[in-house]
Amino acid sequence: MVEQTIQAISSLPLDDTLRKASLQLVSRLPTAAESQQVANQGEAGLRAVLDGMMQEDKFYDRVAEIFNDLILTDRYLTANGQPREALNLMRIFPDAFWFGDPREVTRNPEWFQNLVLSNDSVAREPLQLINYVVKNELPMTEILTADYFMVNPYSAKSYGVFDELAFQDEFDVNEWLPAQIKDFEFFNNNIGDIPHAGILTSLMFLNRYPTSDTNRNRARSRVVYDLFMDVDILALEGSRPDGEAVDISSPAPTLDNDDCVVCHALLDPVASSFENWNDRGFYRPNAPWYDDMFQAGFAGADRPASEEPTSLQWLASQMAVDPRFNDAMVRIVYNGLTGAEPLDPPGDNATEAEWDAYNAESVHLDALKDSFVANNQNLKTLIKEIVLSPYFRADGLTTESFAIVHEDTGAARLLSPEMLHRKINALLGFEWRGPLDFYSVTKDNNSQARLLDDRQYYQQIYGGIDSFVVTQRLTEPNGLMIAVQERMGNELACYAVPNDFLTAAEQRLLMPFVETTTQPTSSANQEAIMQNIQHLHSHLLAEDLAIDDPELQLTYQLFVSTLEAGQAAIGSTEDGNLPFLCRRTNDLLTGDDLSSPLTIDPNYVIRAWIAVAAYLMSDYRFVYE
Repeated sequence: MVEQTIQAISSLPLDDTLRKASLQLVSRLPTAAESQQVANQGEAGLRAVLDGMMQEDKFYDRVAEIFNDLILTDRYLTANGQPREALNLMRIFPDAFWFGDPREVTRNPEWFQNLVLSNDSVAREPLQLINYVVKNELPMTEILTADYFMVNPYSAKSYGVFDELAFQDEFDVNEWLPAQIKDFEFFNNNIGDIPHAGILTSLMFLNRYPTSDTNRNRARSRVVYDLFMDVDILALEGSRPDGEAVDISSPAPTLDNDDCVVCHALLDPVASSFENWNDRGFYRPNAPWYDDMFQAGFAGADRPASEEPTSLQWLASQMAVDPRFNDAMVRIVYNGLTGAEPLDPPGDNATEAEWDAYNAESVHLDALKDSFVANNQNLKTLIKEIVLSPYFRADGLTTESFAIVHEDTGAARLLSPEMLHRKINALLGFEWRGPLDFYSVTKDNNSQARLLDDRQYYQQIYGGIDSFVVTQRLTEPNGLMIAVQERMGNELACYAVPNDFLTAAEQRLLMPFVETTTQPTSSANQEAIMQNIQHLHSHLLAEDLAIDDPELQLTYQLFVSTLEAGQAAIGSTEDGNLPFLCRRTNDLLTGDDLSSPLTIDPNYVIRAWIAVAAYLMSDYRFVYE
């Protein structure tokens, strides 16, 4: 039944899979060479192309994005708060503000730039550790067991370890090296060397999940189980104290009350393993610990007394050999690439179809996990296997008899604002930042990116997160999001079509078959217009439709009716000029005056194409992938 259930999934062709993977992993369309390699070599060619993509910088941006959706340490980025959120957590590091006293009244632009770069470099440390492990194809368990942390030239200066490292360029924010903190001073007390344990000892991670005298690291323990062991402590069976159902009057109910022990026997040993790390993430060995809770350990094993100073290193070594770590990695990457959480086991009243769906997916995820483990827990292997899996490539069913089983199957997902931002750039050649005549000014300013900025524009309105207050992405559109989609389609069409006509036909992304004078006045022109419509459906919506497909005919009628209505209105409600914000007079990248600006549309042809482009970019297939 499992085999039949999986075989009932109809998969995308390899070329469509390539496009989907390319947009998702490296934020671009496949090159002609990549497409040809897949066409010539099939699945082996696709695997080779994916290997190449996973060497690109954009791939590591995507990996960091996937993991941040869970660990949420981007909460400390300047874009999500103030330009010193991360640095303020480093008050015991004397060089945290190495570039100047933060209390200074007079600050030059260089001071502020150093502040932002240093802050964001510190904030990104745990995600850069993940990227380092992935880039060097190390076992993913190293994100827990690494006896180092990651710094670039800016954060290295803040941590006071710059002189110990050999950076090639002390101003290259993208150069990251492993580092260790040795002979650490805590308020004039020499603590010695910090026993690094990957993310577990990251200052950002520990502050993102702080503790208190009453919580006693239990929140940290819960997050560790959820992220790295695929165990939801809060979902464990058992009664919760509510003042009546469970007696918590004893001195230590978490030790001696069975209703409490069911969770705390699992939770507290990991919580106690954090005993040397205080509420602000600083290493304080030999600090007194509580004796009325389960002591440090993991999975039924007690931590040896000799490991007390290196308690988290011991914990990491135990977690690294626990098979649940591999389950967690599969869940994280599967969800990151498909937008869907693996199915939970059905309840007692589940239908046969629900059990068939769960069993089939579980068997498939186990196969993915086996490939991942067999290749030394290399995350790139796991990503390739997911991309090639029927659940990522699902495009329909081979038989309707499995329709109920597969009602939740498939990787079509509403694009996050970040993913849609990158898709727009890949398909149009520019980002959504406003009129293109001002693009040279706004192109490097994230506060002007419509889908990245949450203060003036739409990042959170469109379902994004700030990793702090808003931590769950929206996966279904609401009324506000649909309004953003409509505005996006209208604005981008206004900008993109005139911009494309400024380019030579052979280099155009949208209008390779027509000119601003091409009207449906001859059979040759009608054929050219239909060819261009066919190209737009393919380029913008990934629809490869025959030239006589009814969908293309509908789009053709939209073009013709808009053209006729516009031409009829010229001289009354319309004139021969393009709308002001659609005009192109300045170079996109430099801002220099164009020698041949495009400001007029005497025959309404450009505006008819703008209507077509807006229609297609408002389609659900543009905002879903």
